[in-house]
Amino acid sequence: MKNVAVVINEFGTPEVLKLDILDVPVLSSHDVLVKIEYSTLNPIDAKTRQGKGWGATVIGNDFPAVLGIDFSGVIVKCGECVDQNLLNRKIVGWSKLGSKSGSYQTYKAVNKEQYIVLDPEIKLDQAASLPVAGLTAYQAIKSANLNVNDRVMVLGASGGCGHFTVQIANDIGCYVIAVCSEQNLDFVSALGAQEALDYKLASLSEQASSVDVLIDLVGGDAGLDALKCVKSSGTVITVPSITADEICEKGSEMGLNVRGMLVDLNISEIEFLLTKMKQKKIHTHIDNLYKPKSIKEAHSMLESSHTKGKLLLDMTTI
Repeated sequence: MKNVAVVINEFGTPEVLKLDILDVPVLSSHDVLVKIEYSTLNPIDAKTRQGKGWGATVIGNDFPAVLGIDFSGVIVKCGECVDQNLLNRKIVGWSKLGSKSGSYQTYKAVNKEQYIVLDPEIKLDQAASLPVAGLTAYQAIKSANLNVNDRVMVLGASGGCGHFTVQIANDIGCYVIAVCSEQNLDFVSALGAQEALDYKLASLSEQASSVDVLIDLVGGDAGLDALKCVKSSGTVITVPSITADEICEKGSEMGLNVRGMLVDLNISEIEFLLTKMKQKKIHTHIDNLYKPKSIKEAHSMLESSHTKGKLLLDMTTI
């Protein structure tokens, strides 16, 4: 076994991402060893690589560090206290939040609280993004207590989390107003949005009104402008932590019910999303698959905020 990994030995630009060979993890009696096939690229990975946020705080100066949270793969070894029938089963898994040993590597040891065995009909590349992007979307919607026919605006609707949010809200029976760039209007409409708005065309407050719920996946000036679309006493869930305080303060001044959120890696809720995927109610749109050797290009695209759906790291192409 050769554990090829993408590591950082310092914080910085995408140039700090390097390929390396690490030791294959040693299993404890309750762990399984997973051969990772797909690792998801998430905005928090770029933020951590830059030396920002709680992920960077956890790493401190303890390098090398491996980025990445959610992944999918196949169990290739079981600890002595684990059911040996799990060998060769497909799983979707996630790193413990705050770990410096992430999913940008070929092999990873996880315990029973860090993976779900997949039904045979669910593809590994489809499942890989559910624990972070899919779950963030679901928990934002759950926190907002969406109901049938609610007018819900999704800011950043074509991105990784956004495209799941549109699909889940549509499945509930909401009237979905998806906000994105012009080139992605058809994409979000195909996901189920009843309206698709180009945020560059005009101020959002000039394009929409009487919104019951705003799911803000962008924050900043766009998030502040979108507050004006929400009706009095409406609900706002803002996800980007860097501007959450500002959005919450302004929204509260406007009489809105506004709050930030952080994803909680909840097994039963990921299982719910897998059921929806099995029922073909949701799917992962994969914008691009990158080989590990192209990780710098992948992170540059990740930081561009112009992705459509998800970016995956294909660990089978080493």
